[in-house]
Amino acid sequence: MQINGVTIKTPMDLTVGVFRIASEAERTASGLMVLDVIAIKRRLDLTYTIISDAELKAILDILEGGVFHSVTHPDPQGGEAKTITAYVGDINQGAFFRRNGVRYWKDVRLALIEQ
Repeated sequence: MQINGVTIKTPMDLTVGVFRIASEAERTASGLMVLDVIAIKRRLDLTYTIISDAELKAILDILEGGVFHSVTHPDPQGGEAKTITAYVGDINQGAFFRRNGVRYWKDVRLALIEQ
C-alpha cells in the first residue's frame, strides 16, 4: 500500500468497503424500490495488531500533511491495485509496550474514506 506515493507498512488486516451513494430512494405505488446511485465510494480500514512507534509515526506524519491523500491499495473488484483520493477517518490505537528499548503500539486501526 502507498499513501501519497510512499509505501507504508502492510496492514495485518485490510477491509475494503464499497458503498453506493444514492441521491434519492423511494418505493413506487406497487412497492418496488427505485433509487438513483450517484457514486460508488470505498472505505479502507487498516488494522495493525502490533506496529512499532517509528512505523506508526511514519504513517501519521504522511496523513498530517494534508486533508486529501492519494491512496493505492489492493482492490477486490479488479484484482489489481487501485488508487483513490481519500481523507482520514478515525485513528485508534491501543496500549503500547516496550521491548528491547523499542516502543510498539497494539491494535491500531485507521480509516481512509474515498472523497
